[in-house]
Amino acid sequence: MSLTLTVSDLENGSQALAQVGGSAGGTVQVFTQNVDGELGGGAWTLAGGRVGNGPLTLNLFKGYFFAYAREGANLSGVVYFRVSQGTDSVASRVEDAIRSRLKLLNLPCTARVYTSQFELPPQVTYPCVVLTTEKERPSDESFLSTLDDIGHPYRILVKDICFRFDDSARRTYRAWSQAIRRAFVGQRLPGVTESVINKVDFGEVARVSDGEGPQVVVEILLRVITREPRGLGA
Repeated sequence: MSLTLTVSDLENGSQALAQVGGSAGGTVQVFTQNVDGELGGGAWTLAGGRVGNGPLTLNLFKGYFFAYAREGANLSGVVYFRVSQGTDSVASRVEDAIRSRLKLLNLPCTARVYTSQFELPPQVTYPCVVLTTEKERPSDESFLSTLDDIGHPYRILVKDICFRFDDSARRTYRAWSQAIRRAFVGQRLPGVTESVINKVDFGEVARVSDGEGPQVVVEILLRVITREPRGLGA
């Protein structure tokens, strides 16, 4: 039997519950890696262990993680999960999930993802991504008898220093735009249980000016549709 691992969020901001299966009865160790870039780019850390099959509480922190289990030479598959605070709003969890997924792309621009135009530090290394809700409104997509489908809008702005007539840069920006689109469009957002589907729309293509300052070279409007309960106390 193959070693298996599943992990669920305990929604307390600091823990997740791992479930080990397929063990031969030996010591099973669970290793985790915080998602902050490409798989393999961070350090794997021993998060806990147990003997044989069963549950195991992992003490972590808010964020997104990879995990795998090891029993001797036997390894489980890698799983992807989040640790959240149960009081976080759907919109906040959506924002966290988008930011984490952008980093997983491991593009030069997604190495630095800011969640506000005003979050940019004085000395910014370009290219980078700004994830913002500025000038956008949530949408009421549809409703059921006790549920509503809400569209949470986020503008993904890739900023870079680009010069007019730089065709090689334009080809690069097209590749970035394609990768970002494919990471979201027509899918559910991992880590957000309310997520139903993502919709993608586009802004202008590489609005390159004559200046030498940073410009928006890719603009994508991502609308994350979530199915949420309604009513007092929901």
